[in-house]
Amino acid sequence: MTNTDFYQALVQKTGLRASFEEFATRFGDIFSPIVPMIDLLDRVQSSNRPTAVLSNTNDLAIRHIRAHYPFFERFTHHVLSFEHRAMKPDPALYRVLEQASGVPPAQILILDDRPENVEAAQQLGWRAFVHHNPEATRRSFIELGLLPD
Repeated sequence: MTNTDFYQALVQKTGLRASFEEFATRFGDIFSPIVPMIDLLDRVQSSNRPTAVLSNTNDLAIRHIRAHYPFFERFTHHVLSFEHRAMKPDPALYRVLEQASGVPPAQILILDDRPENVEAAQQLGWRAFVHHNPEATRRSFIELGLLPD
């Protein structure tokens, strides 16, 4: 579905009266940076480990993120559902990341806030855990030996 198709369907179903430009701005503006997670990204990348975004998202959201959050481009890989016509927990999307990264499944670690996405990754042989908060995730990275204590 194109951005315009999405917008038009929303207008038809909800009676939205905003212009496409107004809608796109509001739709994308639902995000806010989580500073401790950006710091964690910096620490992981300083150890020369590749990083990736594996996201169920659409083009409107990604345009907004790229325009407002420079840290997003620092990820080594970006696997975005709308570009591959598959969404987590569909294994097809996970396989895209495996191919793009060239990293064996057993060496991939994923954190996700949805248990079903974590379970799908585990079924593919990835290391995976549910992200609850930045501090718990940081501790998990330390326990896995990915960061110093």
